[in-house]
Amino acid sequence: MLRRGAVGTAATAVLAVVAAAAAAPAAAVTTTSAKTATSSPTAPATTTSTTKPTATTKPTATTLASTTAPVLSVAVPSGLTVGRSASVSATLSGVPGGQTVRITLASVPGLTCAATEWVATGTARTKCLFTPRAAGGYTLAVTAVRSVSGTVLGTSTTSRRVAVAAPALSLAVPSGLAVGQSATLSATLSGVPAGQTVSVTLASLQGLSCTATAWVTPGTARKTCVFTPRAAGGYTVAATGVRRVSGTVVGTLATSRRVTVAAAPRLTITSPSLTHVGTTMSVSNTLAVVPVGQSASISMTGLTCGSTTWVTKGTARATCAFRPTAGGAYTLRAQGAMLLSGRTLGTATTATRVTAMGVTAVVPATVRRGEKTVLRFTIGAGWAPGTVVTLAPGVAGATGCPATITVRLSVERTAVASCTVVPEPTRTMRVAPDVRAGTTGHMAGAAVSRAVLDGPALDAAAAEAAWRQQSQALWDLALATVDSSHDAASTGFEIMLRAHQVGWDDPGVATLVQRLLSLRNPDGGWGTGTAWDAFQDGTVNPADTSYTVSTAGHAGPALLGAWQHGLVSDADLRAAVDSILTTPSWKVPGGLCIAYSRSPNDTTVCVANVTLGAAAWLKQVREATGWSIPLLDDLVAQVSAADRYLWDPVTGYWAYSDLPASLGKPQDAPHQGYTLQSVLVLDPVLGKSATTQFLANPWWGQPRGGLLGDFGNGMSQVAFTDCTGAAASPALLEAFTAIQSYPADQMTRFLALQGTLYGFRTLGVCFTGETW
Repeated sequence: MLRRGAVGTAATAVLAVVAAAAAAPAAAVTTTSAKTATSSPTAPATTTSTTKPTATTKPTATTLASTTAPVLSVAVPSGLTVGRSASVSATLSGVPGGQTVRITLASVPGLTCAATEWVATGTARTKCLFTPRAAGGYTLAVTAVRSVSGTVLGTSTTSRRVAVAAPALSLAVPSGLAVGQSATLSATLSGVPAGQTVSVTLASLQGLSCTATAWVTPGTARKTCVFTPRAAGGYTVAATGVRRVSGTVVGTLATSRRVTVAAAPRLTITSPSLTHVGTTMSVSNTLAVVPVGQSASISMTGLTCGSTTWVTKGTARATCAFRPTAGGAYTLRAQGAMLLSGRTLGTATTATRVTAMGVTAVVPATVRRGEKTVLRFTIGAGWAPGTVVTLAPGVAGATGCPATITVRLSVERTAVASCTVVPEPTRTMRVAPDVRAGTTGHMAGAAVSRAVLDGPALDAAAAEAAWRQQSQALWDLALATVDSSHDAASTGFEIMLRAHQVGWDDPGVATLVQRLLSLRNPDGGWGTGTAWDAFQDGTVNPADTSYTVSTAGHAGPALLGAWQHGLVSDADLRAAVDSILTTPSWKVPGGLCIAYSRSPNDTTVCVANVTLGAAAWLKQVREATGWSIPLLDDLVAQVSAADRYLWDPVTGYWAYSDLPASLGKPQDAPHQGYTLQSVLVLDPVLGKSATTQFLANPWWGQPRGGLLGDFGNGMSQVAFTDCTGAAASPALLEAFTAIQSYPADQMTRFLALQGTLYGFRTLGVCFTGETW
């Protein structure tokens, strides 16, 4: 119940205003009965009179008359209601100077007026307050009398007929009601007198829920409801409005509307019950019984649909495309929406089932070596429900799945099967399923391949322990191996290892450095110490041939370290540098290539790891010594400029050489590792990119085959660049461990020392904080 404000009191209103004698307004005006006025001062004389009166001569009507008749008007607002105050004003304009004015308003209950005042020269206005006490029609009549010294010169009259509204009850019900569609109804009681409370109710209907009655403007109350029809047919919506004062009913209004509710829109799907995997079929959706005036929109979950169009009055249709990607049963869901001016009034949904004929292998996107993986198979067939079919999973590259699995088709002619496999260390795991029914029925599914990734990374503690254990095992193997091959290389690696373990100032390290110098060739470089046909082309190099990789890659790092710790002279280091600088080089795409050796037999074949390794060592010498050797800087720059010569951006590998038999083919993993070490020095951006690509795949995923130990040798050379990935890789550690298992005819002290050096470097950089 709502409480209204008090109703105002009535009064007989008399509006009288007398024009002032002075030029300024604000002469005193009093409110009297309609027949009475006080004495009035005069208004200033106007210039329109032909005779100007003097102070001692009584003016006449003729001398005070205006050529323009005064105008009397009354202003009354619209929308008057009982008990609500409204401003009323009467205005007399064009009053000649020297005249007095009296304005009266016929008596109306609820009308009170304030004093009249001049609002402009010759214009007076009286403001009144009208508070109607009852509904109905009223006449507001105004009279204005102009006089001079009691003599009436003119009278003006006007009137306004106004209506004071009675309370009214109205219903607002939208058209186009339909089953299941919510619509907003409202009942409004207007013209409620002040001081009254209001209660608006709607008769109970199934599906009707209403809020409390609320004032929306002074004198107007409304109840809002939501109507969701549950059945089609005719309904009477009835509303009642009750007004009360202090709990006593003072008025009741009732109204009703007859409305029709249409049947609920129907959405249907038309499609084949069977289709084939990979085949696109059309699905038709029809929305019928759409109410007049509404628009329609049809869509399907996950499908691409055309525009919704009308096919008949009240019936819309949209066609969608369905292309199943796997065998089995699918639920196709459609949604229809009815809209009015863009606002959704209702929806309809439906679904149907479709079976896609085919057999599909569902394989996880990520497959890891040694990690149990569940393979699922979905089958949809045209054979009769209950048919027993035989599934052949067709798994290669993993173990654990049986050769065949027997399943029975469901009522929808579908079946599912699964098996658990363990991927093997192979580049890809392939699943190619097919299904047979009896002796004639057969369906082949599409093959699915997944790259087999490395197993989960080891935690830091386990990885550190593995690197320490396997590096020490290689070190023990190296110490136990005695052979004379690659003596300079073995000595160079042993110097690096001994210096790391006991320090450069250990006497044993100095002894090894002197041994390395004793193996040097007269030209300042190092070689193998044996006659050798490097490219198996029938040209044999003498035993004292200096090979570029022997000088820069095998002996060079130890020689530079010894120089940094005062164990060799400037001349010793400079002799090795000059040996490289005087090795033949020639132009290749992008820059220069340094020959494989100083022998004339080896100056026509560019070997990637050799030329890049030499340039990287020269750059390190330049940075460590600060020597200014123009020829050195120029050679390093030109070899670096050709670092992409023989590089394949697809595989990330360099070809071993530019011999026709090697071009376009990835080199072996050990030489790839050494190449990457060198490019990391010469071109860090390319080096990091290619190294990341190299380490991203486990040994079985590399583009070239080889012994497991070869991959351990190559990948361990750069494992220190990826401490959280490669250094914790089970596959890399597996390959690194395999270095110890090289066949007896291939295992050398040099190979064991090389692996030991790379292993301890990864251990130090990634796990113990050592600097290498």
